[in-house]
Amino acid sequence: GGKAKERGFRRVRVGPDGTRVLRGVLSRAKRCDWARIVERNCPLPARFRRRKERPLAVQDVTGMYSDQGGVRRCVVEAFRAVFDKEAFGSERNLDRVVEKAGEFVTLRHKENMSLEEVMEGVKVNDFLWLLPPSPPASGSP
Repeated sequence: GGKAKERGFRRVRVGPDGTRVLRGVLSRAKRCDWARIVERNCPLPARFRRRKERPLAVQDVTGMYSDQGGVRRCVVEAFRAVFDKEAFGSERNLDRVVEKAGEFVTLRHKENMSLEEVMEGVKVNDFLWLLPPSPPASGSP
């Protein structure tokens, strides 16, 4: 906890709902076929596919290029494969953040995107799993 306090971060405890949601995200990330997503959206040039000789070396791939649209589609597909609407509290929030993730990867060199821009239009109150567990009603056993 010392470093978090030094940076001004506050430790947040996640209740049982949050733990369940985060486990779901981790589980989907482990099961995700990352290679297929990349191949579908940013395929290797034909000369590099199904090589029977030596594997690709760094110098072989440094000249490769994927268009922005392909990279954007790749990021959006990967994001949707890992995160579901429950993780973002609503379909609207998920759509908004996915849209911004796609915009982020198409920014030019030295362009940036603030957290405020990413969160614009996202309703934090929809993230019900972030709420602390409700105390038991008074008078209940």
